[in-house]
Amino acid sequence: MQTGDLKFIKSLNGQQVLNLIRKQEVISSSELVQKTKLRPSTIFNILKNLSERNLITNLGKGDSTEKGGKKPFMWELNKDAAYTIGLDIEINQLRIVVVDLVGNVLFDKVVKFASLKNVEDLYKVIQTNVESTIIEQNLKNKILGLGIALPAIVKANTGHIIRTDIVSNKDIPLAQKLSEIFEFPIYIENNANATAIGAKWLGAAKGCRNFLVVLAEFDKGIGGFGLGIVIDENIYYGHSYCAGELNIPLMNLEQMMIYIRNDLDKSEYLREYDSRPDDITLDVLISAAQFGDELAIKLFKKLGNQIGEIVNHSISLLNPEALIIAGTISDLKEIIIEPIKEIISLKSLPFIHEPLKISTSLQGPRAVALGAASLILNDFFKIPVIKRKGLNNQISVLPH
Repeated sequence: MQTGDLKFIKSLNGQQVLNLIRKQEVISSSELVQKTKLRPSTIFNILKNLSERNLITNLGKGDSTEKGGKKPFMWELNKDAAYTIGLDIEINQLRIVVVDLVGNVLFDKVVKFASLKNVEDLYKVIQTNVESTIIEQNLKNKILGLGIALPAIVKANTGHIIRTDIVSNKDIPLAQKLSEIFEFPIYIENNANATAIGAKWLGAAKGCRNFLVVLAEFDKGIGGFGLGIVIDENIYYGHSYCAGELNIPLMNLEQMMIYIRNDLDKSEYLREYDSRPDDITLDVLISAAQFGDELAIKLFKKLGNQIGEIVNHSISLLNPEALIIAGTISDLKEIIIEPIKEIISLKSLPFIHEPLKISTSLQGPRAVALGAASLILNDFFKIPVIKRKGLNNQISVLPH
């Protein structure tokens, strides 16, 4: 073993114990010994260290085992030890959330703003909203980090935005610039990739190693589609950070209205909008479908079929265990899942589509912002992977 390996192994063991406590929610010291195969003295020292860092809480003694003996101490994660901030930035709007260490949402706010003229405006809107949130929520010196997600091609390892529609500037060193303003870590990510990380940590992809997230977003002139690809629990970025950028448009709100406009007077729920169709929003259409309106359901069947057509080739290529639909339409649940499933079942092999789990995001319109906050949790709780290589069994560390 190399000189620096002992310190690394101690850190690795500490991260393993911390993650076991996080996953189990409440666990005894004896169970930690059993699950990690570490010595009781090692577990004792790790728990002491984590407790001194205020990351875990001692709940007192639990029940004895069936064999009797001393009652073990019980431990849980101190969810209020620190908080993470997540920002979902879109054109003319952002959503900011604050979550604790287990992902509970403490704060959630949507802020509208004028179009950003340049990158300086982008810096300013981020700084203003993050600083005001920290002050309002009394979070000074309690922030673990800030995660930012936006529709962009992002070089995630440096926090550079290669290109985005939010501002005209290119190659924006966003993480570097914000690190000059804030003392805590800054992570920048594409919105579909952030949503995928959020699904892994807080949502429908818990326990999945290989899955896809479809992030569908709509406006009057925009029908956006992004694909987050997770392979072996890690985001797949591709050679130039463009994996998942399929550049295939979905129906936008204007096209949806063209599709249903002539039948509004026949709709049980939407007929009241026959004389004012411009008042129909995506939320109105979703509510109509949930109400059981046949016209709205017909519209979302068409949209679901379109999504199925787009994503089918990616599913056949990657053979994931799960497909998660995120964005506003996730509130439709089976109404949008069934037409997607219909197309995938028709166009892929049974060995691919039969075991595939298709679901909607559990986080609704907050999926991107919570995904951004999860960027910090993902880094804080990550466990390095040890790879043995060569005849001398030298240890090397791979990012998880």
